[in-house]
Amino acid sequence: MEMGQYLRVLARRKWIVVAAAILAAAAAFATTYAQKPVYRATATLAIPTTPGAADVIAGSGRRSSDSAQETAQLQLLKLQSRLLATEVIQKLKLPMTPDSLLAMVSAEADPNAPSAFSVTVSDSSPRRSAAIANAYADGLVSMDASQSAKDLTHAIKELDRKLAAYDRDIRLLSARMDAAQARSRYLRTPADGAPPASAAVKTRVYAQWVKLTTAYNTLAQKKDELVLIRAAIGTPIQVIEYAVAPGAPTGENPMSRGALGLLFGLMLGVGGVFTIEYFDDALRTKDEIEKHFASPVIGELEKEEPGREKGVVMKTQPTSRAADAYRLLRTNLLLKSRQQSAASLLLTQVFSDGPVAPVVVNLATSLAQAGYRVAVVCSNRKEGGCASYLGVNGDAKGLSDWLIEGGSVNGYLLETKLDGVRLMPPGKEVGNFRELLGGQAMEMLPKVLSDGHHFVLLDAPPVLEGADASVLAQGVDGVLLVAGPSGLNAAAAEQARERLAGARGRLLGVVVVR
Repeated sequence: MEMGQYLRVLARRKWIVVAAAILAAAAAFATTYAQKPVYRATATLAIPTTPGAADVIAGSGRRSSDSAQETAQLQLLKLQSRLLATEVIQKLKLPMTPDSLLAMVSAEADPNAPSAFSVTVSDSSPRRSAAIANAYADGLVSMDASQSAKDLTHAIKELDRKLAAYDRDIRLLSARMDAAQARSRYLRTPADGAPPASAAVKTRVYAQWVKLTTAYNTLAQKKDELVLIRAAIGTPIQVIEYAVAPGAPTGENPMSRGALGLLFGLMLGVGGVFTIEYFDDALRTKDEIEKHFASPVIGELEKEEPGREKGVVMKTQPTSRAADAYRLLRTNLLLKSRQQSAASLLLTQVFSDGPVAPVVVNLATSLAQAGYRVAVVCSNRKEGGCASYLGVNGDAKGLSDWLIEGGSVNGYLLETKLDGVRLMPPGKEVGNFRELLGGQAMEMLPKVLSDGHHFVLLDAPPVLEGADASVLAQGVDGVLLVAGPSGLNAAAAEQARERLAGARGRLLGVVVVR
């Protein structure tokens, strides 16, 4: 398809696109408007970079920021605990369970500051969301301060135990060194000049004493550091920024969501239009009609307006656009009839889509105005037949009577109010009318009428609504199919064409009524 064809498809089904866009926009707006507003309040906390008790005792060389990052991850887990949620519920007297509160809370670390993290609360009340976030922050600080103090007290006690053990060992070594010093006063130096045995012992004990004393002093220094940390630990976790009640709800407002819905609806509508077009085999363009009927379009007419008084536009509105369309049809038909020697024509439809009688009568009038004598044979008894347009009594003797009685056709042809146009009405109702249409007399009728007329036009029922049209097509020179403005599809067009071809009917062209 070319761009022009795409645009024509969209123009033809524009209401689908418009309806889809309006419905999608309205649904998005209504859904957003009906939802309760959600307010998010956030409190920010941070871990101080002071060394912890475990680091001081172990004497590890880890950076304080690494320890703070690990502590921050631990605090994130605490924020999702039922214990802290229960404390917050009790403090604020919230009418909810810990699980429902936890569903409102989210915690995340700051990727740019590993020691910082935040707690965010989503709630329909801006004030309550801020109060819950701050209660979580204060509760976590209180919980962590208490735990840190306990850890430091335990670490100091452990250092006291080790210092006591070192002190005991140092005192024992000091006593051994004093004893060795006393004995060395009464011993003489050996003849070989080597120091006495007590001196060697004293040296060995002294080395152990120095080692223990150094370890003791190191632990004593660590204990002093922990005592100072415990005295200054006040708040191990610090609240950097308390939450404030948000002034506006989060998320998109109804107008922006409606605009997105409108855009989505337009896309959906356009997609729907081309999907429908892909599966729709209705014939709308001239090229499509000519392709499936395998015959040219020789006329494009305007549909008769419902409720309008029946009349012949070629007579009542000779300067109208509708009359010009019939003149163009006449020109194309004359060219076709000369090329294919067609003087008798059957006008029918694929299936009922408005009466075909107006086309027959106006075409006959157009031919008569051009100087041709025309005989119109009405075989269709339905209301709105040719007789009513030509002002002839439909109960007058006509086709059925001639087929039964025979004789000269002139006695069954009636003069009309249109110069040059004569009409053979349907005649009286008979039970075997369809059998009469398939008889030899009916097959000869077009040839008989051709002796005194230039054209013979037969009005027949639709091709796909009975066998009448196929039967009548066998006795005429050509067939004109009148395609209505709606309901015509490719399958029906091909079926009608095949049925006429099976009856040896020659399709001269298609007349489109829009």
